[in-house]
Amino acid sequence: MQFEIINKTIIGLSQNKEMDRQVLAYAEKINKVIPLGEIDFVYTHQPITIPEDVSEEFPELHSNLSESFIQQMKESVADFSFGSSPLSFHVLEGDVLLELVKKTFDDDTDLVIVGKHKKTTKHHLNQTRLCRKVPCHVLLIPENCHANFKNIFVPTDFSDFSKFALEEAIYIAMLNQGNIILHHLYEVPWGYSSIGKSYEEFAEIMGRNSMKKCRRFLEGVDHKDVSISPLCTLNKERHPYEDILLEALNTKADFIVIGAKGRTNLSALLLGSTAEGLIQTDEEIPVLVIKNKEFQFGFWEAFKKI
Repeated sequence: MQFEIINKTIIGLSQNKEMDRQVLAYAEKINKVIPLGEIDFVYTHQPITIPEDVSEEFPELHSNLSESFIQQMKESVADFSFGSSPLSFHVLEGDVLLELVKKTFDDDTDLVIVGKHKKTTKHHLNQTRLCRKVPCHVLLIPENCHANFKNIFVPTDFSDFSKFALEEAIYIAMLNQGNIILHHLYEVPWGYSSIGKSYEEFAEIMGRNSMKKCRRFLEGVDHKDVSISPLCTLNKERHPYEDILLEALNTKADFIVIGAKGRTNLSALLLGSTAEGLIQTDEEIPVLVIKNKEFQFGFWEAFKKI
């Protein structure tokens, strides 16, 4: 498998200077590892209600406002270097989520990069819904995170979607001399006592079986000389995403790469409850949500309803 070349990236800015600098610093560093192609810096604001008579008297008000936002973005971006990537700036007016999603479709975007606020308000972008709706990869940058890509954490359920995510992670690690932890979370099935085994005994059996599955899964992937360490842990009756995040923190992961799930026969793309839970609760580690464009289908109207 060859990593999908990124031709078009949207970086969403929020006019929160501290958060925007965090996002720009991270994007600058990742652009040195994986070229982001053409970069479009986008700010979306809610519609501004102006009385008709005022609007007629000052017809330049809207255009002046957009120009002001663009100038602010340019000033913020000027402190960072994005190499030879062509840069553009756009201001969108309307629903923050829908306008950004529509732009990803209109521009055939490959990657969206946005900041993740610890305390969100109704004016902040809903990252979970964004990841559901866009047809491309999404990189979420939490506040105060470090821009490192050496230790990459990849949750897996051995599906084709998690395999695709692993292959993308291998490419990132290869370019950055990084390593990968492939994590599988297993459970003890109900009814284990009927075969005369204790919970601990059956947990050990399931752990060995999971490790075998991990190694078999890795046999079907080109490692490209990247070090990949399988890690299987028991789900201790918490939500799976809580255990996944705990292991990512315990292993000092710099970066989480997780695959989205798709439905080939319906006009929708699914994250899956585990990915959604991870996005909602993780406040420390950047998360790259991987989507396979082969699973894109349907029309823009269908995605608006998800």
